Amino acid sequence: MGGGARLRHHKSLQNQPSEHLMTDKALTGGGSPPRVLFPLTPFADESAVGLICRTAEWNHLSPADLLRTVGLDTKAGPVALAAKSEELAACLGVPLRDLQSRLPTPLAGRRGPIRIFDQIMQSKHVNCRELRVSPAALRKSPHHRLIWNITALPCCAETWQSLIDRCPSCCARLLWFGAAGIHTCSRCGFDLRRAEAPPVASALRSELAIVASLLSHDPDVRQAAATEFPPVFRDLSPTSLFELIVLFARSSIEGSRRQTSPARNLPVEDLARGCRIAIEYPSSFANFAAAHTDNQVIAPFFCRIARGESLNFDPDLRAFATALVDEHEPLRHGPARLKALREQSGRVSLSSAAKTLRVDNATVRKLITAGALETSPGRGDQRCHQWLSPESVEALDLRFSSRLSAVEFHREFGLPYEGVEQLVSAGALSVLADDAIGLVHPGLQLQRRSALEFIDALKSSLAARTNDRMVSLQDAFTAVGARPKPWAAVLKAALDRRLPTALAWEPEEVLKIEDLLIADDLARDIACGRHPDLLELPERSPALGPRLNMSRLEVERHLNCYPRDVSWLIEHGHLRAGSDRRSFSPEQVEELGLRLISSREIAWRWRISPELRDGLQSEHGIQRELGPFWPRERVMDHLARIFPQGRPN
Repeated sequence: MGGGARLRHHKSLQNQPSEHLMTDKALTGGGSPPRVLFPLTPFADESAVGLICRTAEWNHLSPADLLRTVGLDTKAGPVALAAKSEELAACLGVPLRDLQSRLPTPLAGRRGPIRIFDQIMQSKHVNCRELRVSPAALRKSPHHRLIWNITALPCCAETWQSLIDRCPSCCARLLWFGAAGIHTCSRCGFDLRRAEAPPVASALRSELAIVASLLSHDPDVRQAAATEFPPVFRDLSPTSLFELIVLFARSSIEGSRRQTSPARNLPVEDLARGCRIAIEYPSSFANFAAAHTDNQVIAPFFCRIARGESLNFDPDLRAFATALVDEHEPLRHGPARLKALREQSGRVSLSSAAKTLRVDNATVRKLITAGALETSPGRGDQRCHQWLSPESVEALDLRFSSRLSAVEFHREFGLPYEGVEQLVSAGALSVLADDAIGLVHPGLQLQRRSALEFIDALKSSLAARTNDRMVSLQDAFTAVGARPKPWAAVLKAALDRRLPTALAWEPEEVLKIEDLLIADDLARDIACGRHPDLLELPERSPALGPRLNMSRLEVERHLNCYPRDVSWLIEHGHLRAGSDRRSFSPEQVEELGLRLISSREIAWRWRISPELRDGLQSEHGIQRELGPFWPRERVMDHLARIFPQGRPN
């Protein structure tokens, strides 16, 4: 393009240049400050580096040639340009103050604050080394807007296009001091004005327009934008407001995207959200305070503001942000604060719940996992649960207090475990079926109320001891062999007052069911079968589940033998213990009981002397079958012939 054509092309923009290019001699200008032949008037929002490039292009120079005249090269940064601002202003033919206002001027070293458009801003927000442009804006006017240097603002508020920093043709990074101007790729020569860039969603534009106005070159526009914020922010400068918006935006990013978010560049949706948080204060902060989970020391949003270092450059601004957080998170952090928050929300801690339920913390965690306790939303991978609903803890404690295990019933009231199971099968005791209780208290659980009602009814049916010829139920059942002891049948008959003679008990003694007294004659009649109803066994209830292995004591009682007899069976391999080496399957014990009869059972059932018992072998040829045990069938047949009435008179 010739000088005349270039003049006509820029006539509406700047000075009217000559048709001749500036010579090297004119450029150096002898001893006077160097000045281009055709200076240009800067646009109001134009950056200093953009003005250098545009002036060089207008004068048919490369930016490198122009910078060389003032002792700089194309690698010069803000510090070097600021140091040569007087020479640059003279070379470009613009007032020094005008150039300095659009040139990021460091105030305290490379990483300190800078002055730009008479505003103080952190240098991390301004990037003068990488070129970013809006193709649509360049089509309107081929000058570089200073606001495009603000890295936290990823779009152009003039055209609502995202800024591009790479050539869409060759993908090379755009360079500032390319030979053909800022609208042309310095690598492939592609005209950036022909490029397209992603548009900004219309829903975000109102907030982003406010952010862009805070960074405007026009102080009136900046002050007008500041009035969009609540009164609490009115004393802050526009750049301080911008710093808070960026801090709010970064602090509100959640999840994995927070880890991958660029260190400086903010997505437009995040920046718009940060502006919205500031505009909607204090309701926005109240929402964050209400949304955090109960077991968090502080809401994540406030925590990120509190630990963020982005405001360290300005102690007053950091104190202002801290005051905003303290207003919505007024309690001190740590255990005391957690306790206060928990009490305010009406929750209880895990350890308090464990104390109430009389279990350890690990058991409470099991109950939480099973869904038996209502918890607050979890936080993190380790502290998944911390605070619990007191109503759910109290309800579970009530359920726990309503149970009585079969083992406890046996220990407290002296009824063997098989007797407890028989009473459950007979309907005299009710099973408490509760998954949560089963998780903490394994084994058969009874409804405490039904168990205590049964004991009270049993006590009312008992009589005082009047006959010396009475034996305990445990001794009476020693005469009952080859079958379980009929605890349920006898006890229910006592409750219904169907026994010929009531069971006896000394009221001043502790009630032990197995020690209740029964008339000796009645006990012998039961053993010989004269009361078949008192030998009936109820059908096993499904609520009892599978049968449990027997302990050694239960084996002794089922076989009506002595401990040494059980030891003999184990030692000679006739009784095999389970995997725990302490219990025995009920099937093998019952099989032995059907086949064998002990000397003890013989003595209790027929009341015969040891001499008569031993005569079974010497006089009648009935041999002991296994150690101390006799063959049941042969012994019973023989004694039935001797005692046709079932027992001696």
